[in-house]
Amino acid sequence: MSTYVLLHLNLLNTPEGTRADFYELLNSNKWLKVHPAFTAWRCRYKDDVADVENVVIREIKQLAQEAGVPHLYGVGQCGNAPAFDFEYRAAARSSARR
Repeated sequence: MSTYVLLHLNLLNTPEGTRADFYELLNSNKWLKVHPAFTAWRCRYKDDVADVENVVIREIKQLAQEAGVPHLYGVGQCGNAPAFDFEYRAAARSSARR
């Protein structure tokens, strides 16, 4: 048995090149785009993953950081569990604070 996750992502003000890099990272991490016109993705996790929601949030934030995504908002659902949402904002660079 497995837990399926459906995830909708909104990459606010993300340049096309960065968005493409992020989507490629998602794809290489076994996330499948549900439809070419929408930003919905799905993935399957083994049942031995204890807290799929937290694993998904950590994974998406890590991939967003790797791709250089400045801001991301996500809504997901793991199997029949209630939906969850999360937000990622890239850390401000020290030179930008001066």
